[in-house]
Amino acid sequence: MSGEGSLSDGTPVTECPRTDKEQITEQITSSLDVAPPNADVQAVFEYWLAKTGRDGERFRLTKDRSTVIRARLKRFTVDELKLAIDGVMLSDYHTQKPEFTDLTSCFRKDERVETHIARAAAPPMKKNGRPTSRADRGGEPPDMGDFFAIGEK
Repeated sequence: MSGEGSLSDGTPVTECPRTDKEQITEQITSSLDVAPPNADVQAVFEYWLAKTGRDGERFRLTKDRSTVIRARLKRFTVDELKLAIDGVMLSDYHTQKPEFTDLTSCFRKDERVETHIARAAAPPMKKNGRPTSRADRGGEPPDMGDFFAIGEK
C-alpha cells in the first residue's frame, strides 16, 4: 500500500458508517415482515394455529399470512374462514403435507376458500357420493328423497 488510508493505487479509503445493534435488529425484523394484526386477522390466525396443531412460538403471523387473511376478509366472515380451515383439515390431500395447510396456500384465492368451506359443510363422502359409513349417517340409511328430486323442479 502506498500509505495508510488509501488503496495500493492511491485511491483514498473512506470509512464506512458503523451501524448499531438496534439498527441491524430493526432491518432484520422488517425483512421478516411480521405484520401487526387486527382482531379479525388475529382470530383467524389463532384458530388456524389451534386446528393445525402448530406452535405459536415457531409459526408467526407473517406479512404474507396476514395479507391473505385480510384479502379473504373482504369477501368472507371470520366464521367462514374458520369453517374453511376446518375444511382443509378434513382433506387427506391437504393434511399429507404441512405446506398444503399453510394459510398462504389454502387462502390464496377466493375459490380455494369456497372449496374448503364446501368440504367442511358437507358430510364426508366416498368416491361413489355416499357418506363414508353408517356411523357417519347416525346409523340410519341416507334419505335419498332430495337426491332424486334434483332436476324435477
